[in-house]
Amino acid sequence: MRILLDELRLRRFSLTVWTLSVILTVAMVDLLYPSIGSNSGYDEVMQNMPEELQALFGAVDMSTPMGYLSIELYSFFLPAILIAYAVGRGAACVAGEEEGHTLDLLLAQPVSRTSVYLQKALAMVVGVVILSAASMLTTVVLAGPSDMTSIPLDQLFAVTLHQALLALTFGVIALAVAVATGRRGPGIAVAAGYAFLSYLVEGLGKTIDWLGNLRPLSPWNWYSSEEPLLQGISPVDVGVFAAVVLVVAAVGLVVFDRRDLHA
Repeated sequence: MRILLDELRLRRFSLTVWTLSVILTVAMVDLLYPSIGSNSGYDEVMQNMPEELQALFGAVDMSTPMGYLSIELYSFFLPAILIAYAVGRGAACVAGEEEGHTLDLLLAQPVSRTSVYLQKALAMVVGVVILSAASMLTTVVLAGPSDMTSIPLDQLFAVTLHQALLALTFGVIALAVAVATGRRGPGIAVAAGYAFLSYLVEGLGKTIDWLGNLRPLSPWNWYSSEEPLLQGISPVDVGVFAAVVLVVAAVGLVVFDRRDLHA
């Protein structure tokens, strides 16, 4: 576990900055609820939007804490922050060492490629867990001042879990592509591009028939923020997320274990 601990130690400053950014973002959105949630004008704006935009942003009741958070925080804004972190770390955790010509030095130690890959990947997972936990705890702490005491903790945990799995899905895609090429750029490009396009497919696919056929391929479809926040954990969606993360990570490991490293 030495590589994992060293990775977390080396990235502690950046992880602290990311964590503070998540806390401040969630706090800002939460504390705006008393003024926004009581303003019926926002619901009227949503209702007057074209059907396609309603599908993209979500058409739920913003006057309730769960509806408000679903639209303002969990539908895109907060997941995008976690995805950005996961994709960046996933692409850099191994390929960054290779580009910096330090991977050979690391592998010269009595440690296997498999161990390096798994510990580096686990460091990314720990980072996503920390950011997700920070987002949930911020809402819990501010439940009183933000008038959100009615949100059940189990449902808040559910959307936090789904959100973390969504971020990890794109993170392991970035990791797998980066270790396959030995470069961070392709990993970031593929994972970020897939994240954006699959978001559009999920939103617009609700009203456009031919895109609707592609929705099952979108991780955003498995995430569906309003569902876990209103109904709790979906075992099927969590199972799909877990399977995809494990399979993609395993493929990346096999490729990395067999590929000739860049000099």
